[in-house]
Amino acid sequence: MRYVHARGYPVPRVVSVSGADLTLEKVDGPTMQDALMADLGLIGEHAAVLAELHHRLHALEAPDWLPRRGQGDRVLHLDLHPRNVIVGPAGPVVIDWANAAAGSGVLDPALMIAIALTAKANAEPMERRHIDSFIRSFASHFDAAELRGAMPEAVALRAADANVTEKERAELLGSEWPIPEA
Repeated sequence: MRYVHARGYPVPRVVSVSGADLTLEKVDGPTMQDALMADLGLIGEHAAVLAELHHRLHALEAPDWLPRRGQGDRVLHLDLHPRNVIVGPAGPVVIDWANAAAGSGVLDPALMIAIALTAKANAEPMERRHIDSFIRSFASHFDAAELRGAMPEAVALRAADANVTEKERAELLGSEWPIPEA
């Protein structure tokens, strides 16, 4: 977090570190997911903001000390979705950096899509349509062919996550990817 903060990326400032414990600057505001649920008319705007956060992050070269995830030298969050963005008074702030790694920048947005697909498993039919709408809007900010190429790895990573339920895994593995053509 200190590394990306020093390069202008919007994260809470690290106040202190004690072993595995961090004390972070407090950021007031709802998560992007809560803001989305409060006004579904802003799906496109929030998807664009999230895509911009991905692009800004992947513009950063990864330091040598980050673990590697495949090819590439970009900073990856590997959990950058609407629940890990706080819509603060000074703009969006990205939290939950436990999975940070170095690799190809296209893996991060593909993994966001895989995470959103698992969320559909617990959603009502109308919510499922909103999730697909968010995915399509988000994906439109990336190269469709590159995104599709990264989806198998993203799906495998998400499916292997111990926190994913069998119902969510089935949704993920049985879903088509709502990625618009370029």
